[in-house]
Amino acid sequence: MVTKHTSALTLQVLGNAKAAVAAVVSVLIFRNPVTVMGMAGFAVTIMGVVLYSEAKKRCKVTTH
Repeated sequence: MVTKHTSALTLQVLGNAKAAVAAVVSVLIFRNPVTVMGMAGFAVTIMGVVLYSEAKKRCKVTTH
């Protein structure tokens, strides 16, 4: 039902964002070590979520 109201891509992007946030919270709470590669992965994931959100907003503005 959620996929019907959004899209499969939106759900995938949200799942990636959730995983990145969970990893950051894990680092903050449990002091898990983070590599440079891990930090780069977090950054790329968050940038992708922001870019997708902006693209979706712009698409809605142009279609309405």
